[in-house]
Amino acid sequence: MIKLAVFDMDGTLTLERSSWEYVHRKLHLWNQKAERYQQLFLEGKINYYTFCQLDARDWAGLPVARVKELIDGIPLRPGVRELLVTLKSHRVPVAIISTGLTMLAARINSGHQLDYFVANDLETRNGLFTGRAIINVSTDEPGITKRDYLTRLMHQYVVKSEQVMTVGDSPGDIEMFEESSYAFLMTGDGADSENNAGPGYPGHTREIKGLGELRRLVEAILHR
Repeated sequence: MIKLAVFDMDGTLTLERSSWEYVHRKLHLWNQKAERYQQLFLEGKINYYTFCQLDARDWAGLPVARVKELIDGIPLRPGVRELLVTLKSHRVPVAIISTGLTMLAARINSGHQLDYFVANDLETRNGLFTGRAIINVSTDEPGITKRDYLTRLMHQYVVKSEQVMTVGDSPGDIEMFEESSYAFLMTGDGADSENNAGPGYPGHTREIKGLGELRRLVEAILHR
């Protein structure tokens, strides 16, 4: 039985792998700077905090309304509404834990009434971005990792790992998969090798190609 459902956001509930990268590309900043920041982070040359601050710095002075307009253009995966309705009809709390942008998580929440969401933010002043990131979810800072948030939610809802479903799309979600008996990895078309449940993923991780497939699996679990 599933008594708590926790989702990653970018690439899991959306068709874009990264809301940060999406905005950078739309602003024509990805190839100039942001791609290099990502490479430095992946190579272990900078930590996650520095990575996010470098990203945010490039947006200093931009109108919040402009970025919100871009974020509103990120398409959700087909089947989001039907999946969340299925979970809610069985009174399963639904949460998002994401290193993506709060602006996108808030948009999803406004349309689907989540029980909880947390993501990363950008400091603003007088309707403009200051160039500072507010890190709520980190990959490496104790106390605010995805695992930390999931553990607190499990305590809040008084559920065990055997009652938790987690859904993600990358190795960044492994720590959530390790804490849940129902772990689903969104693979899309399976063309991205990073996006397959290979070494490093818990053995119980199940690959899915879409949210429609996941909804059918969830319904089968809920009706056992």
